[in-house]
Amino acid sequence: MKDGPVVAQGYNWSGFYGGVNAGYTWNNWDWPSLNPYVAPPKPCGDCGPPNQNLSGAMLGGTVGYNHQIDRFVIGVEGDFNFANISDSQRDGNYLVETSKIEHFATIRARAGLLLTPALLAYATGGVAFQDLEYGESCPSDASAVTAGWCRSVANGGHGPYSLSKSQWNTGYVVGGGLEWMIAERVSLKVEGLYADFGTNDYQLGLMADGKPLPKKSIENSETMLKVGVNYHF
Repeated sequence: MKDGPVVAQGYNWSGFYGGVNAGYTWNNWDWPSLNPYVAPPKPCGDCGPPNQNLSGAMLGGTVGYNHQIDRFVIGVEGDFNFANISDSQRDGNYLVETSKIEHFATIRARAGLLLTPALLAYATGGVAFQDLEYGESCPSDASAVTAGWCRSVANGGHGPYSLSKSQWNTGYVVGGGLEWMIAERVSLKVEGLYADFGTNDYQLGLMADGKPLPKKSIENSETMLKVGVNYHF
């Protein structure tokens, strides 16, 4: 007798689904082609800015579609996540470097194998979008600025100034996970994702002396671990 689709116990993975997810994200940060960071208060001429420590929780929603072929499930999924992850650090030239992640989204293909009628192991990959704000400002205590760009214009510097820019960066995302049907239309999942956004340029604007702040190039990637619950229509 020919085997049919794996729908034993009432589990049918085909169709649309939607749900909510929560997760934790870690961001890897680098400034390509710049000198190594030297901690303040030591002025060091052309020091590179510090790497940011961006990690924290995210909360979001998921929509998708599955098509089951025997023990195989293929489909497409999208998610949109909200966060409030930020970090500020002083660099060796008395500048305050600030960064913030508020949103993260993906559009991905999924392909998986049913280990049991209720348990799906899958791989996923596609396009990732990250809303990253980067800013550079002078310390609020002007008397602390004895060197570097934040000296006042009268003293040969460019400060004070406080500039920032928020922009969406695009990259690729890969990952995988497990999804378990705990009821006929409800599933739980755990998923790991890695997104690489390459190098993105930030042009922040004009300093106190009217000159444009030099372009900053930021190279970053993001790793996320998520758990979620989906309802299958």
